[in-house]
Amino acid sequence: MNGKAHRFIGGATGFAYSVHLHQEKLKEDPEAEFDIGSAILYIGLGILGGSLPDLLEPATSPNHRGFFHSLAFGAAVMAFVYGEHSEEWDPELRKLARAFAKSYLSHLAADLTTPKGLPLLHPRIA
Repeated sequence: MNGKAHRFIGGATGFAYSVHLHQEKLKEDPEAEFDIGSAILYIGLGILGGSLPDLLEPATSPNHRGFFHSLAFGAAVMAFVYGEHSEEWDPELRKLARAFAKSYLSHLAADLTTPKGLPLLHPRIA
């Protein structure tokens, strides 16, 4: 999977999350209009989140996937943004953090579909 694909998938993930948030808003206000500005923000966050694993562990070889490309780190990201403590965050900050996290995870999910897959924790830990 190359950087362009990860950016596209991350941006699409961010957009999908903005659509989900709009659907939730429609439950409270059926007349609510889709906020294109927010959608653009979430797309941008998605592109950044989808790129971050390779910024932390550059894809200089097929064996570049370490801790920040691991299933354990992906689980930690989800626990961070969906744990009980996150309910105390400002609601807008929580949405932004969750959009970024979902986009980060989109990178891991895409890499999981490749022949190299993802390490559980780190490739050098047996």
